[in-house]
Amino acid sequence: MSNQTTALTATERQSELKRYLTSASVMTAMKSIAAKHVTPERLVRIACVALSRVPNLAACEPGSLVRALMDASALGLEPNTPLALADLVPYLNNKTKPARYEAQLQVRYGGLIQLAIQSGAVDDIYAEVVRARDHFRCVRGTKQVLEHEPNFAVRADDPSNPII
Repeated sequence: MSNQTTALTATERQSELKRYLTSASVMTAMKSIAAKHVTPERLVRIACVALSRVPNLAACEPGSLVRALMDASALGLEPNTPLALADLVPYLNNKTKPARYEAQLQVRYGGLIQLAIQSGAVDDIYAEVVRARDHFRCVRGTKQVLEHEPNFAVRADDPSNPII
């Protein structure tokens, strides 16, 4: 990519980034680390859509965008999709002169759950609301215990029974 990106319009910048992302060198690098179920071509298509939807993503340094896509590829997560597993997020780096935008991959809650289950270390993950009048017991150590018995005698919207 050229160094004269400041003089480009937003549409020209997006087009230039799309050409860069689909270049042979970037595709080869992504294929070398891609998870089996996520193809580099699909990630690049997702990134091209994200460039037009996420403010300032097209203003990011191309190398940072490729690094974020490679992180997503290695983890097997598709960023900026309705599944909400991860996002490509532009951050302004004020430590560089001049300040510039850099893209980062942020793994969301759903992505963390997917990664934990894929690792094989976790069978299931779930969340429940615990209220002040519920019985809740959590014991750490060699004999771990996690008990939760909801108190259905008290209404959930009762102000004296807040979520804890």
